[in-house]
Amino acid sequence: MRSLFVQQRIEEAGHLIDIKPPLNDLLAKGAEFKYDVFIRTEQTQEQLEKSLNLDRVKVTGINKEEGAKTEEVTGTEEVTGTKKVSELEKKVNAKSGGKAKTEEVVRVPVEKLDVMMNLVGELVVQNSGFISTTGDLRGQYGRTELIMGLEEKTETLAKIARDLQDAVMKVRMLPIASVFNRFNRVVRDLAKDRGKAVELIVYGEETEIDKKVIDRIGEPLVHMVRNAVDHGIETEEERVAAGKDRVGYVKLGAYQEGDHMCIEVSDDGKGLDRKKIEKKAVEKGLLSREEAGQKSNEEIFSLIFLPGFSTADKVTDISGRGVGLDVVKRTVDEMGGVVRIKSEVGKGTVTTISLPLTMAIIIAILVEACDALFAIPLSSVNEVIKVKSNEFHSVGQSDVIRLRDEVVAVADLKDVLDGTVGARYGEEGEERDIPIVIVSYGGKKVGMGVDRFLGNDEIVIKSLSRHYREIEGLIGASILGNGKIALILDVEAMVSKYYRDDLSGHSFFGEGNLEVEKSEGEEEENVEDEGAVEDRKADDGVELEVVEG
Repeated sequence: MRSLFVQQRIEEAGHLIDIKPPLNDLLAKGAEFKYDVFIRTEQTQEQLEKSLNLDRVKVTGINKEEGAKTEEVTGTEEVTGTKKVSELEKKVNAKSGGKAKTEEVVRVPVEKLDVMMNLVGELVVQNSGFISTTGDLRGQYGRTELIMGLEEKTETLAKIARDLQDAVMKVRMLPIASVFNRFNRVVRDLAKDRGKAVELIVYGEETEIDKKVIDRIGEPLVHMVRNAVDHGIETEEERVAAGKDRVGYVKLGAYQEGDHMCIEVSDDGKGLDRKKIEKKAVEKGLLSREEAGQKSNEEIFSLIFLPGFSTADKVTDISGRGVGLDVVKRTVDEMGGVVRIKSEVGKGTVTTISLPLTMAIIIAILVEACDALFAIPLSSVNEVIKVKSNEFHSVGQSDVIRLRDEVVAVADLKDVLDGTVGARYGEEGEERDIPIVIVSYGGKKVGMGVDRFLGNDEIVIKSLSRHYREIEGLIGASILGNGKIALILDVEAMVSKYYRDDLSGHSFFGEGNLEVEKSEGEEEENVEDEGAVEDRKADDGVELEVVEG
């Protein structure tokens, strides 16, 4: 780990040319090692030694043909003799066809990129206003040549804004490999200490995520990987007795799913013991025995993320103190993400961190509910439909509908926001069309009832003020082109909380199948095509304090 810190300090002092031998090869060996770092810098040897101020690092000047100063930084010990940078550059040039290529790098603080992204966002908002205005002009004066020219310019401006946004986002994104690379040694050392045979499998390391996430996700992943090795993987004797390969496998990977970035840590170990977790929860007064029996597996397993909660029989330097996984939950919550856990006894455990992509500009469906505007990211939406109120069925404490060959649970958006429970539509006496937004959750579909659809639009995500940041289910707000404010919903977190807290006794996302008899003539009425929906305009809003960022 120290070598990575040393490399970072050295890169800050100049332009990195090469590292010999490759650092990743040395880290994999795990023993103490020595390596050379070649950099080009404007600093003198004395200035470089003073600025680095690192133990066991020797700075040696190297002659360069054109008189420029280049330094060789040697880790752990002094290297005798000198090498010419020109010889090193010849080797590098030979690999690239004999042409010398100098990589120009400009270090830019993330805060400056945030400012650029905010400016791009303002450009999108103003362009949205132009689109609305040209639509009004077309409706009043018809498709005149002047108005058609204005529409063309507006579309060009929108394309430029999108390209600019993509360019800024690419600058912010870094491969997650820089985080994953450290875990080979973490797993190896812990497995050796615990007397287990464990192999780490890494995938998706080329997946790019935001620099701010890179800086914060390391510690939670360390806790998750250590927990998988210490708690999940059995000893070699236990695995052989269970008919498994004596070597346990821990997988660490990343992938993109819709508008979320997912990071998974899984193992093929013994899995979580539900009864043991239930017993500990009852002992701590977190649940009654009756409540524990009504909870789903995922709800019971999520208790291990609570502060001070541990099922370990003895306290070690790794486990038993009830700290570690609560750090995972707290950090992920602060980044606006969620943690999901699945486990099967004897087969292993999969823990998934789902984080929203850092995208300041998204396409969203605008809806109205309880006299307020809400934006639902289009990537979270499967479809929008209208269902007649007499086609709802009340099952347990919720409404359900039949959507083609599936049974879909429906919750009114107002109930989700208020945290109340009740079958709403199935008990209505008056027949009317209910607008429903169908979203995905946990591999199944869920419907959210709204008052009406208002079309879709490009919106700019703005951070909420500190008074609203603790509200689960909101990821931000947006100022629309007409000046109205819309709250942006985090569909996954919002629906998850609603069904976890209020409908735990009757979950539609469990393993069982729900059967509902289909009424004669029962059909869902699809909403107008996308083009028609796009032409609708929002005309109501909600006051909310919004801050930049």
